[in-house]
Amino acid sequence: MTTLKPKISSGPSVRRPPPKQNSFRALESPSLAHAVQEATRAFPESTLKPIAPPGCGLGFQPRIILALLSYCYAREIYGSASIGQVLRRDSKFCALCHNDFPDAKAIREFRHDNRQTVQFCLEAVLRSLVEQEPHPGKGAKLNKSQLAQEASRRIVIATFIDSMELEREQNPKPPFEAIYLFAIGKGQRH
Repeated sequence: MTTLKPKISSGPSVRRPPPKQNSFRALESPSLAHAVQEATRAFPESTLKPIAPPGCGLGFQPRIILALLSYCYAREIYGSASIGQVLRRDSKFCALCHNDFPDAKAIREFRHDNRQTVQFCLEAVLRSLVEQEPHPGKGAKLNKSQLAQEASRRIVIATFIDSMELEREQNPKPPFEAIYLFAIGKGQRH
């Protein structure tokens, strides 16, 4: 009869490498902030449609909002309400803007009015982050089409999350008929 005994190694323990990160995930602060700065500088102010009249606070300047959206979407923060929370928690940004910055509605409006520019800027940020990746995988090539698709996907996610939040604000309770259908079991079919 054969017995199985655990193998005991007398040598140093073998450490497994961390799982490979998605190449589109944002790197942390310095490189992401630098990538956003470089990308937003590439777009002339004239290509951006403002959401507030000239002379409004710094937080309403189109280039600032472009940078904000690019940064948040690169970090996978999509909902305009969530972006507003990020702004409120950033004491330096609050002080710089004198607590006067866009709300969720203004952020949605800016994204809608400047969608193509936001997408191009986000694409440039993602490209920069992929280029900065310390150890790119074998055969990892920058594919402009994939970067464009990823930037577009993130904007679609942001738009979807915002539409769900708006719908929830407008209809906080489901209609009576829907409650009735689920109560009698007819709403559970797939």
